[in-house]
Amino acid sequence: MYIFFSRTHPHTGASGSDSGATMWISVDSLLVMSALGMALTYKTIPKLREMFVKAGLFGIDLSKKRPPPPAEPAKVPEATGVITGCIFLMVTILLIPLTFSKYLVSGNSDGDRDGII
Repeated sequence: MYIFFSRTHPHTGASGSDSGATMWISVDSLLVMSALGMALTYKTIPKLREMFVKAGLFGIDLSKKRPPPPAEPAKVPEATGVITGCIFLMVTILLIPLTFSKYLVSGNSDGDRDGII
């Protein structure tokens, strides 16, 4: 299964200087990279949870019943979205060579770079 990309403008229908330029991205490879990113996220968040609590980046869940006064309420790390965002950026950056492989391989390049920028 593949996703088809064309250089035709979606609103005007005008195409770039090379009207035959197309890119094919395998949906299977996108799914594999997404699954690896998800697995890495699920493995990384629990390991870094205590680091955020020790750094003071935590909150207390006010919706839950608090324990008696000598015990502390459970601390919820607040900055775990940073981990998810970093992994998302890594997966996106790793997909760039796959997406633009036609233009990165010198044997297949026709030298026309007008439609890339």
